[in-house]
Amino acid sequence: MTVYVISFFDNKQSRYDSFRKLIETFLKLNVKIVVLWMNHEHQKILHPDISYINSEKTNASVARNKLLKLFYSSDQHEAIFSDDDVQILNVNILNEPFDNYDVITFLSNISHRPHRYYFFASTLFKIQQHKEIYFDESLEANQDLDFGYNCFFNGVKIKEVYTKDVYNDKENSVMFKDENDRKKKKKEAFHKINQKYGTT
Repeated sequence: MTVYVISFFDNKQSRYDSFRKLIETFLKLNVKIVVLWMNHEHQKILHPDISYINSEKTNASVARNKLLKLFYSSDQHEAIFSDDDVQILNVNILNEPFDNYDVITFLSNISHRPHRYYFFASTLFKIQQHKEIYFDESLEANQDLDFGYNCFFNGVKIKEVYTKDVYNDKENSVMFKDENDRKKKKKEAFHKINQKYGTT
């Protein structure tokens, strides 16, 4: 199996430290690791099972779509996608079976679905080959919400796994300048998503 990771530290030492721990975890699982790399060259962790795709800084949706395209065009049946700041406290959770689902999302900050459509978190997810679904590259926030809606309306089934075995520090976020910026972009994105799918 291959693990795909998007990595942008934004000069945050805490995010770099999280990335090192994450890579150590994945290397113990005997998997191949592909990293979309938007950091300094000297920060790379060199290992035969890790390959890097150098990239200019871009938004998370563009980065994830680049890796999704690699997976969809491969002969792999399934893969794991991860952000660079996630911490997996129990690796056994990665053995969660797909059953009759196409995507497995690991949800660590909520205990139930907040709406009737699929809830999805891109922090850590497993995916099988199916109809190709991508992130909306025009959105500056709520890309996960849009991906869940996209799956729902295109017949791609998401298995929601609520767990305490996955952790990421929201203070490590590199998406927003500050709290006001976060609120503004989320509100704008939510409006766009509702317009796109005709939801409320």
